[in-house]
Amino acid sequence: MLYGLYNEIGIFISYHNDLTITVLPQNSIALTPEQWEDRIYLRVDITTGSIIPYTPPGPDTAIIVAQKINALWQAAHDYEYQYINGSAFALLTLGVLQGKPKCIVVTAWLTSIWTLYYQRKAAVTVDSVDVDFSVCGGIPYSIQELMYEVGV
Repeated sequence: MLYGLYNEIGIFISYHNDLTITVLPQNSIALTPEQWEDRIYLRVDITTGSIIPYTPPGPDTAIIVAQKINALWQAAHDYEYQYINGSAFALLTLGVLQGKPKCIVVTAWLTSIWTLYYQRKAAVTVDSVDVDFSVCGGIPYSIQELMYEVGV
């Protein structure tokens, strides 16, 4: 995305890490994103004053990967949260500490979600990320069953 100013003769001046000047006709004030991509970019060498052809960088792949990792984390969290939330975690913790089998199975199910998250996180690329956690199945026992097992 270009940010900058037009001067009075139709030259768009954009400020990034360096000075980028794009020469546009006077009537080109409103451009679509596709039209912006088709513009010819020029860079001015400040020491010599010469104009150098310039191709703006593409999207930063590190940012794209980070966004995909954030989306992956959110998908894992949302999948978990649709079955179990904060108050149920306290119940689950109590049951695990008491050695209750259903609570231990549910804990293993939660672990499977986050194990899959970390496996997928390691494999995230600019082009791919799988945010479907349905392969983990639903919670093996309901919260009501866990409450009964723990004796609450």
